[in-house]
Amino acid sequence: MHQRRTRPSRRESTAIHRGNHVDTDGKPRRREPATQDPYMEAALALLQQQRATTHATLFRTNTNSATPSSPMHIDGDEAGFDDTMPDEPDNEPEIEEEFDIEAELAELGPEFIRNFGSILSSFDPVPSVAEPKTWHDKRANHLSDCDAVVPLLIPAVACLETLDLLAPGRCCSIDGCAEPPVFRCFSCVMSSFQKTHFCSAHASLHRYNNLCHRVKNRADELPPTHTTASGNTVFKKIMCCDGARGHGRRAQFHSLTGTEIVQLVYCPNHSDGQEMCVVLVRDYGFFPSRVRNTDHAFSYQLVSLGLTLRQLGVAFLISAEAFFGTSLKDPKASGLYQPFMDAVRQLAIVKHHLHHGTFSPEIVTELGIGQSQCPACIGGDDVQGPAAFTMDGFESASKKSVERGGGTSHGTHGFTDVYFKTPTVPDVVANRAASKVSGSGGKGSRVGTQIGCDAVHKAGAESVTKSTGKDVDMIVHVDCAAHSIVHRVYDVKGGERLWYADDVLHWGVTEFVKRGFILGYDVACKELSHLLFYDLFFPIIGLMLLILFIPAMHVYAHGKDCQCLFSPRFLMGLGLTMDGEGHERVNSWLSRMIGLTQRETWENRRMDIVLFLEWYNQMKIRRLVDWTEEKLVATFAGLAEVKAALGSQWPKVEEAVYEVVVTGVTRERRKLVEKAKEGALTSKEDLRQQIDHLARSVVAIDKHLKSAPGTKMVSRLRKALASTFISIHKKLDEFNELQPKEATPLTFAVVKKDLTMLGTGRAAADAREVRDLVTLYFRYCEDLFHHKNYLNNLQGYYRKRLEVHWDRVRATVGKLSDCRAAEALLTIVDRRIKVEAEYSRKAKETLHLFGDDENALLYFDKHIDQIQQAFSSKESALSLQNLRDAQLRK
Repeated sequence: MHQRRTRPSRRESTAIHRGNHVDTDGKPRRREPATQDPYMEAALALLQQQRATTHATLFRTNTNSATPSSPMHIDGDEAGFDDTMPDEPDNEPEIEEEFDIEAELAELGPEFIRNFGSILSSFDPVPSVAEPKTWHDKRANHLSDCDAVVPLLIPAVACLETLDLLAPGRCCSIDGCAEPPVFRCFSCVMSSFQKTHFCSAHASLHRYNNLCHRVKNRADELPPTHTTASGNTVFKKIMCCDGARGHGRRAQFHSLTGTEIVQLVYCPNHSDGQEMCVVLVRDYGFFPSRVRNTDHAFSYQLVSLGLTLRQLGVAFLISAEAFFGTSLKDPKASGLYQPFMDAVRQLAIVKHHLHHGTFSPEIVTELGIGQSQCPACIGGDDVQGPAAFTMDGFESASKKSVERGGGTSHGTHGFTDVYFKTPTVPDVVANRAASKVSGSGGKGSRVGTQIGCDAVHKAGAESVTKSTGKDVDMIVHVDCAAHSIVHRVYDVKGGERLWYADDVLHWGVTEFVKRGFILGYDVACKELSHLLFYDLFFPIIGLMLLILFIPAMHVYAHGKDCQCLFSPRFLMGLGLTMDGEGHERVNSWLSRMIGLTQRETWENRRMDIVLFLEWYNQMKIRRLVDWTEEKLVATFAGLAEVKAALGSQWPKVEEAVYEVVVTGVTRERRKLVEKAKEGALTSKEDLRQQIDHLARSVVAIDKHLKSAPGTKMVSRLRKALASTFISIHKKLDEFNELQPKEATPLTFAVVKKDLTMLGTGRAAADAREVRDLVTLYFRYCEDLFHHKNYLNNLQGYYRKRLEVHWDRVRATVGKLSDCRAAEALLTIVDRRIKVEAEYSRKAKETLHLFGDDENALLYFDKHIDQIQQAFSSKESALSLQNLRDAQLRK
């Protein structure tokens, strides 16, 4: 490691720079510095620049001024400038006296370099220490730096939390007061750069003039209260209006840094407390815990932070402890736990109305109370493409019969009913059981329904065991299949019955009958059998196009026939992006907060779940366009691979017809179903399928390794790759033992070649490979179709919202007599419109991907039109993909 060059001392510097100025031949010479120290060279250049700037400024300045206008002050004598000299005409040349810069530098020497060390550091010829390249080494350096600074931070934090009276020159912060400080305002420390130390008298005055500032002395005590001349304590007074008189009611105000008692003075006309609530929130920024007889009020920042923490799954007791807990009392003992919850829940209701623009009961009646929906799936007037949703049960969202968590009930509010639904369709299974008991016969007396598949699933069972000790066993939530934005929630008692799936289908028929409906459910096979048994399926597809599918990861728990009929990897129309597993991502987020709701009251539980869903949906909406753009880029990359693999066979893609491809794929899937019913595979066929499956895993792992997933993930993937190779070679040995002796042994290279696409520029080997690539091409085109519709629908949704919703809100707000309130509400509306306009702008920009010259060569517009026509007709080949041949014949 290089060492920094030592600088010359003052005496050495003087000796170096003060030498003979005349050569040996008697001629004057320009003296060169005897040292090439870069510090001295940089200092010399800097001093020359400052000298030139100062002289230029001095000779441009009016000489009548007592001081030059240059920001750098230089004495007149030293600069060769006389303050008393008369004004000189502008046309006279500037005269600069001789000035020995090197001599000046020699005089300044080390002092100059020390004072300007930060400036000269850039001239340091010694290279800086190279940063470590690996993440592990960088992190180790960071942790080492943190450990090294801890001994210094300990006293620094102690100074912050105490008075820190020993700082040099410390006195009372009030101008003209030289008294030593006794108190410190910790609220000012956290929020401003102003001085914060006060003597006893001024500490009381400062606390009186500022609401809820925490002013404490060394013993952590408050300053004396502000008193009148007669010694009476003076409290701050907040009046509801100019007509308020009297002493009023004392209430305790709380902020993030302090607490204070304030007198609330009411007039006879506002004794109900509503006007006082408005004054506290609007003029002082404090949210009251109750309307009548207010005893506590919390700063808006405090309540907003508490609401955000609650939405993210933090218990009220934890956040209250963080805000109000002391070394002597917890929030419950201080009587702040319940008031804090009341204020937070009240703010939650207000925030919901502000976000959705439902400012008055008239707007709620006309436009609804508001819900964060998926703009890409709901769309506007000219909505395009099918509506795709998934549903799933979440057993952790149960409700115990004991109601003791989350305080007392906070009431039922309208915005919770926007999410929580009750099925409106008849429960045909329950009706059948009732009719069977009564002996009415008919459809209810049928037996042998054959509902389900060869796998065993609790969901969708007709008879379930009711749990004890629970009012609610779980929830079933319905999310859009592409973006995982929650739209509906059902409270389930007695198991996850198909009744809820029937209600979702009824919702699809009611709201999306012209678009077509795609429903993902982990027991979609049971739902189809259920619909066929009760003669509900064909009436539904007579009204709209319907596709049922089982999410990609859930389908592997089903039989092979279900995988062929319901897997999103095999069904046409879904593309490759819509895997149906978004509800599991919702469950993952829900699991972080749902435990808090299990012992709450009915009302509090629903409110907390809805608060989380609103936050979650808004988070997903913020990233919706970015997510769509990422998927589009990946889709175009996949199309480029398909085109490269087809090579000279690419014209066959242009000749293909989407309806024909769908029919062919559906026919093959049904053949696989019939083959699965014929019996078990032979050991040789089964081994080949296992080998192909392991080979796919190897290819997938290798693809992930090439994408640099990270150090830990690489280690895991390599272990998985080694284990998979061992398994596949064992299977290959078993397979080759069953082969005839004259047959060529099967190797991994052959298996991989059969599974992967051909290299760039090579033609497809046979017709089947071409057909498979054409099918893959149309799957990618389905993704383009869906994502393009999502972007257009998003723009249409916000366009309709601007023309209908926000215009109606503006008209209602404009009628308010309170100009101050009207202006504030219109500002909120403008902010929301600006945000939604930004979403629309980003969606419009993302649509330019379709107009890119390179991307436009990867697909044909007529194929997108064919997909659109297939979804527009309920008689298209897409509508009967879930049915077996036997079911079609019936």
